[in-house]
Amino acid sequence: DDARARRRDGDGKGELSYHYWHGRNAGEAPAATAKRITSEEAAALTKQVSSTQISAWNAAGTWEERGHTDWARARLETLVVERGKFDLDGAFAGVVARVVGVKKCEGDASVVMIRGKPRHGFDFETTLEWRASFAEEDGEDGEDEDGDEAAVEVQGTIHIPEFSRDCAEDEECAFEIKVENRKKEHRERKDACYAALKKSCEEFIVGVLRQIDDELCERASK
Repeated sequence: DDARARRRDGDGKGELSYHYWHGRNAGEAPAATAKRITSEEAAALTKQVSSTQISAWNAAGTWEERGHTDWARARLETLVVERGKFDLDGAFAGVVARVVGVKKCEGDASVVMIRGKPRHGFDFETTLEWRASFAEEDGEDGEDEDGDEAAVEVQGTIHIPEFSRDCAEDEECAFEIKVENRKKEHRERKDACYAALKKSCEEFIVGVLRQIDDELCERASK
């Protein structure tokens, strides 16, 4: 019937149909064969990639994206631990709240080649972990199992909803500081930690943002 004829001939499009042509000409195309290139040709391809940052298959340089997410995550963790130190004031002068690691880091970083020009960018949501240690004062129950003086640990997180190149350029970044286990007996210590973090956290985050932005830009140009 007419319906079967249309399906047989490629939905009624006849020889213009891809399915029609593929079905009638299957097996007629020559099989692909590997071609060995000379060392001179290989060197030329390598030079092309290294000089333009464009893969040999993308000679026109219209669009190509390269991922740098793993590098950016590792670099972020290194920098926040190295730089994340916040000095407490007042009665707790000498105590330092420190960033000790990255609890969560989701997002990506990449370099996009557009018409032969590299454009880099990154955008993460991340949560950092911080901690501060206080020596117990006289009269407080702070002995460990061996009878030695034990320290009071105060810890929490810094949540950064947008850790991106835009924030680096704007030199501002939103963040939220949380203190875990707000027990009444340690409230003064925890308040002191919160104040120290609140005071210097944005400057710290922006510094890390700009460092990663500069390094990713350098990676894009190599």
